[in-house]
Amino acid sequence: MRFSAICEIFEQIASTSSTNQKVAIVTQFLRQTPIDEIPLVIQILTGTLFSQGAPLNIGYIILWKIARQVVGASENQLEQARQAHGDLGGAMAALFSQRKTRQATLFMVDPPSLNDLVNLYQRLTITGSRSTTRKKQWIAAFLDRLTAVEVKYFVRLLLGWLNIGLQTPLVLRAIAELTNVPEESVRRAVLKHPEVGEIARIAMTEGLNGLARIQIRPLIPVLPMLAMQTDTFEEALRDFGGTVAAEYKYDGIRLQLHQDGDRIEVFSRRLTQLTNQFPDLIASWKDITREKRCVVEGEVVGMLGGKITPFQVFMRRIRTYEIEATASDVPVSLFLFDVLFVGDEDVTRLTYRERYAILERMFKPSEHIRLATRIVSNDVKELQNFFEQAITAECEGIMLKDLKADYMPGTRGTRMLKYKKTLETLDLILVGAEYGEGRKSALFSRFFFAAWDETRTKFTTLGKVSTGLTDDDNQVLNDQIRPLIVQEEGRRVTVAPQLVCEVLADEILESPRFEAGYALRFARIVRIREDLSIDDADDIGKVKNLFTTQRSRKNYAQGKHEQE
Repeated sequence: MRFSAICEIFEQIASTSSTNQKVAIVTQFLRQTPIDEIPLVIQILTGTLFSQGAPLNIGYIILWKIARQVVGASENQLEQARQAHGDLGGAMAALFSQRKTRQATLFMVDPPSLNDLVNLYQRLTITGSRSTTRKKQWIAAFLDRLTAVEVKYFVRLLLGWLNIGLQTPLVLRAIAELTNVPEESVRRAVLKHPEVGEIARIAMTEGLNGLARIQIRPLIPVLPMLAMQTDTFEEALRDFGGTVAAEYKYDGIRLQLHQDGDRIEVFSRRLTQLTNQFPDLIASWKDITREKRCVVEGEVVGMLGGKITPFQVFMRRIRTYEIEATASDVPVSLFLFDVLFVGDEDVTRLTYRERYAILERMFKPSEHIRLATRIVSNDVKELQNFFEQAITAECEGIMLKDLKADYMPGTRGTRMLKYKKTLETLDLILVGAEYGEGRKSALFSRFFFAAWDETRTKFTTLGKVSTGLTDDDNQVLNDQIRPLIVQEEGRRVTVAPQLVCEVLADEILESPRFEAGYALRFARIVRIREDLSIDDADDIGKVKNLFTTQRSRKNYAQGKHEQE
């Protein structure tokens, strides 16, 4: 398939604001697509071709330089085009349109295919000396083969933001309509096998029965089950039948460890492979495991002198390229708390009590890998004491789990609850930034965040947040933002929605100023959530729940004060 064919579909999708029409366009396009091309087509439709897998380290600044080189535009000409067309992709398309008109008769080139895009991606993953120079040359050469509309979407694919209002949930709807299977069945299948293109292929060739046969298996990461917040132990005991399992809630990164024979891989909550970051954990697991095939889940933290390190110190293990040196500077421990697959069996349908019994038998605890600290209790006072012990041990709080519950990948529900020492935070998507003033005029110091809307198909803004980070962490965030800039206007920039931050606000206010209808008062960034993708970010429903909870607490406090 030619790249131009999918660009025409992008144009159709961008031309309508109706989600139903977007779904209809995608459905019809997939119906006309050969089955063997479906996985790749869906990867491009969801804008993830260049953003999944190995990082390319190609951002806005590099593409800006390439654009000037290829179209022969001055800095001012390119900036004027960007302001006129809204983003770098649109600007380059406009300039290419003029350039191609002048040069169309000079040479003929083969139109690029989707496989050409894949081949380019594979070349762009190179690292090492002069790799950036070579990447620029390859991208410039590829751009010379494109029409103006192809340039627009090629640049947007590289930046990871198609900007056509097509999110993954709409693609799942299209797959369901195309194959005449329930949308919920498609969603459940994606939770256990997150490669959407492969799910589409199975639905098209095997139907509902094929989707029903999909199960968790080693080396394919799974979206984790998530917890709701609770304010009282009484609520957990009531909901879970009078007895709960309580575990330390460690302040680290949630990991899945996958083993298939001698091959062991580690994945983050956002399904990113982190195997290279934790060679020490893999070596330790090989020494202690009693299994040949399994998927286990836990939280990895930095450990120094027997104590848990602050989260940002631990994150050096994720960001650095010098893993061996950092491994000795920041040793880690993995605290396991669940098992999803063992032997040849998907065990997610078993109860938590049954799964934990399996987990206990699977390995011999070591210094670097052990079970999460845990009790089973039916007593509020005992749970409170356990919570205080967790805080003393530098944990965020405790998890409360239903002993009778199965494991539902990718869902947030009441099978487990979290009880924390602080106000509930929000995981929000960074969509813009603003330069500071004075000595910080070269750095972004204010940031704009959004949550998903209730349909989780588009973003809804919540306003501006001050940094709250240390100078070092703010520099890290600045460095991550710069390659994602898609538009600049004065001191403010628009950012491709790829970063998630944990944000804490003193209060949530109703506000007509922002799309969400709410604003965050005295909000600050707690930390950069490099372990989360935008699909993990909170939706406006959570914001509303926090607003309601906050108002209830105020009313309770006011009533108590009046009684006194």
